[in-house]
Amino acid sequence: MQPYICKILPKRGNRYEPFLFFWGFISWIAEESVKRGIEKLYFFTREGEFFKKLYDEWRACSPYKAKMPPAQVLEVSRMSVFLPSMPNISVSACMRMWIQYSEQSMEAFCKTLSVDIRLFEDLFCEYGIRRQEVIKKPWTDVRIRNLFQDREFCKRLKQQRDVKRCLLYAYLEQKGFSQTDMGKIGVVDIGWRGSIQDSLCLLYPHSTITGFYIGLQPFLVKQPDNAIKCGYIDSYRKMSLC
Repeated sequence: MQPYICKILPKRGNRYEPFLFFWGFISWIAEESVKRGIEKLYFFTREGEFFKKLYDEWRACSPYKAKMPPAQVLEVSRMSVFLPSMPNISVSACMRMWIQYSEQSMEAFCKTLSVDIRLFEDLFCEYGIRRQEVIKKPWTDVRIRNLFQDREFCKRLKQQRDVKRCLLYAYLEQKGFSQTDMGKIGVVDIGWRGSIQDSLCLLYPHSTITGFYIGLQPFLVKQPDNAIKCGYIDSYRKMSLC
């Protein structure tokens, strides 16, 4: 073990073992970030707050800290980024969500998109959709397909998307993201399929975004062209992009 690692590694008696996993994860992120030329590194909440503290300690003591990108916590969730990243209001645009949740009510649908269900209840009623009715494979349900053909529904949901997209862009701009930036960005999370990263890739098509995850599972949807995903430990490495 390198001497500088011993200085920052929390110690329990004479044993380091309980902490080695996390420090191994952080050292891997640091090494890969330097190797891949990552310019900005972001840790997703909530676990990211803990991982960032470890990364900052590692970077401060590392002889290679000048080459390691500075880190920030990014307060995002699947709910906060999915709707803003939708390219259009359509059944196909919702498949990133439905492929993972093949049974869903419209109440759960609105919660996932972080929109007020009361904005759409009259339209759900018009198409005979009860708000708490769990619908199997929504994309095949004729009522759902007709709903997404309704101009008023698309108009209302698009308005919500545009407002949330504007707010998200403003927040991310404060964190160093740029809509015209061609830089290399790194993101860190637990896993398992990197859906938040997918949304960010759609929002920032000019940036290459590399995700560092504790573990990855096989991807269920086509990956964005500007996405790279790496798993620290997983049995599906052959399914990842590195």
